[in-house]
Parts: sequence; C-alpha cells; structure tokens
Amino acid sequence: MSLLLLISLVLRMGAFVWCLLLWYRIRDWRISLLVLGIGLGTWRLLWVALQPASWPVTMDATGPAWLSIILSLLTFVVVFVVTRTISQFREAMTALRQSEEKFSRAFQASPFAITISRVSDGTLIDVNKAFEEFVGISKKQVIGRSSLDLHMWVDDQDRQRVVDKVTRHGRLTNYEILVRSHSGDIWTCLLSADTFELAGEPHLITVTRDVTHQKQLQRQVLEASDREQTRIAHDLHDSVAQDLVGISLLIKAVNDMVDDGSADLSQEFETLKNLVHKAILNTRLIAQGISPIELRKGDFNTALGRLCSSMSDLYGKNCTLTSSPKAIVDDDVMAMNLYRIVQEAVRNAMQHSNCDAVKIDVAAEKKSIVLTIEDDGVGFDTTGRASKGMGINIIRYRANMLGGTVSFENGNSGGTLVRCVVPVGPESEKVSADAGQVRKAVAGS
Repeated sequence: MSLLLLISLVLRMGAFVWCLLLWYRIRDWRISLLVLGIGLGTWRLLWVALQPASWPVTMDATGPAWLSIILSLLTFVVVFVVTRTISQFREAMTALRQSEEKFSRAFQASPFAITISRVSDGTLIDVNKAFEEFVGISKKQVIGRSSLDLHMWVDDQDRQRVVDKVTRHGRLTNYEILVRSHSGDIWTCLLSADTFELAGEPHLITVTRDVTHQKQLQRQVLEASDREQTRIAHDLHDSVAQDLVGISLLIKAVNDMVDDGSADLSQEFETLKNLVHKAILNTRLIAQGISPIELRKGDFNTALGRLCSSMSDLYGKNCTLTSSPKAIVDDDVMAMNLYRIVQEAVRNAMQHSNCDAVKIDVAAEKKSIVLTIEDDGVGFDTTGRASKGMGINIIRYRANMLGGTVSFENGNSGGTLVRCVVPVGPESEKVSADAGQVRKAVAGS
C-alpha cells in the first residue's frame, strides 16, 4: 500500500472519530451531516486502499496521491471551523437564554409595577405580577391593549409627556404622575422609563413605584410637627408667659412700694420667689415634652415614668408603667422613637378611646424589645378606618424605621392593644445607623 494513501486514510479516520466524539458531546444536526460526509469519504478511501491495482497513483479513484493528503488535511480544518462556530453559537444562545431568564425573574419578582409597550401606539406587550396587583386587572386583560384604553392615566397627556422626555433625554427617572387603578382609586406614583428596540420597533419599558402612602406620611409628619409646635406655643403662652407677666407686675409693685418707703417687703419677695420657681418648673415641663432629659442620659424607663405622670395630670386619667429589668434600651435613636410611639399611643387612647386607664408594659424577649400600650376604652375600629389615622401611621413609620413591627388589636379589657416589637443587639445596629440620618427630622416631630 502506498505510504501517502495510508497517511491520507489515517487522517480521514482521525477526522471521522474526532467529529463523531464532538457530535456525541454537542448533539447538533449540523455536526451529524458533517459526520455523515466524512464517513462516506473515509469509507470510499478505504475501499480504494483495498484495491491494489490503484496503488500508488490513484486516490479516491481519481487524482494523484498528494491530492488525497490535502483533502484529508482540509477535512480537519473543516471539522475545526464548523465545530468552533457551532460551539460559539451554542454558547451565545446559552448566554442569551440565561440573560432572558435573569430578566424574566427580575421582571416578575420586582415589587414595582413594570410594563413593556410599543412607543408608537402604547400597546402593552408584557406586564409583571406587581402591575396586576397594583392596577387590579389580570395580565390576559391587559396584553394587546393600550394604557390609554385602560384609562390608567389620570391625565392622558402624561403618557405623551413621558414618551417625549424619554425620546429627548434617553431615559426618565422618578417622574411624578397620577395613576388610576381598575377600581377607580387614584395613586401618586414615581415613574422611570427607558426605550429599547424589539423586532426593529422602538418599545418603552416603565417602572412605576407607588408613593401615595409615603406622600401621606410625609404630610402627616409635617402636620404632627406643626401640631407639636402649636402645643408648645400654647403651653408657653398659658404658663410661662403668664408667670413672667405676673413677675413683671409684682416687680413693678415692689418698686412702687420702695418709692413709697414701705419697710416690710418680705411677703412680696416670697410671692416673687414662688412665681420664679413656677416659671422654671413650667419651662422644664415643656422642655421635658420636647426632649426628655432622661433619654439623653440613657434612662429610658425613667423617661416613660415621667411621661405617665404628665399624661395622668394632663388628662386626669390613670396611666401606669410596668417594665422588665431585662428590657434595656441603650440606643438613643431607638429610645427616642419608642418614647414617641408610647407618647402617641397614650395620647390617642386618652383623647379618642373614652378610656379610664392606660397600661404601658416594656418586656424583653429573645433579641427584641416588646412594647405594649393597652387601654380600657371602646376598642379598635376593625372596619379599617382607624388605620388611616395620623397617629397610627406615624407609629407604624417609627416602628418600621427601627426594623420592627407594630400591630393594633382589641385588648383583653375591651379596649385597644398596641404591640410594638423591635430588634436589639447586632440586628438593630444597621437600622440605628440608617435611622440616625433622619433622627432630627423624625424624633422631634
């Protein structure tokens, strides 16, 4: 047998085995065709090799021996190029599928409402689950319809404004709009949008975040701050200012008596001393309500005790405190917000629940502080209207800021039970650090 024929045969057989192994690993139809072609060529060459009459000048029944060598080497090149191209294509398709899966998971798992729509007519192509829950309509009822047809925009011109802004600036971030749900409720939302090409046509992807509750809470915090300032102004006018007026009048009277030559002024000086003492006391009480000095000293329980006494004196109702020795609140942010929670809950109970007594309990559980405020009044409004009250929303806000939870239930004595649970120890360190950034804005409200 010709040496060149043998070399060519070995190369063809090697290419065939290599291609067969690649097919077994990748299982692609294009490699299957390549395996078949190389196999037929190899078996033809083997048949020629078995014909001694064709040696050494005939290869594959035609052409010189060197041509078969070249064809065999080209077979290896073809196998390498085709295999590499197919592998790169499969890797690209795998990466594309993974990217699509990641996008799909993020799309559906997002807590914000996300939509994809055509820029030209606003037809919705896809929406996520958060959108269905937010608008109150199923995906099947939405796909293929325009947001204008669904009457989602309170102002229909908002959509065109969004498209114009995205077209002009490339993207849009936190654009405030009003959105109408399927039930007719109006929500204040922040909308972010961007455009992309899909099937050669521009599409718009929007992310909508409901900030209605946040806006209401911000407004309520401002109202609470204004209310507190008004209370302080009234307290200053009705107590300290009156004391100072009395002191001023008494000083004038003493001055007149001195001019008249009165010898005995002991009674007037005693009265003056009492008025000054009263003014100092009232000033301290007002300051105590603004920022309890015990909290600044780290004495949370003493601050609550003074709060109980002042609330009892103010409303003429009994307020008692029970505190576990293990319930230690040594974080100033947590102490201030828990104090405000108690203050708001007790004030609400004494003003609105028609109660005779309020009980405050501070207990320690595993890695948490449990705060309960219970009154013996008319009980909690289970219809849900009470949840819209300003005081309750502020209590929830403060508890959430501390990383805790708060619940409002009907108490054992028939009144309302407010239960607040906040983490302590390492779990609360990050929360306290974040809360410290808004401490001045919230703790003093």
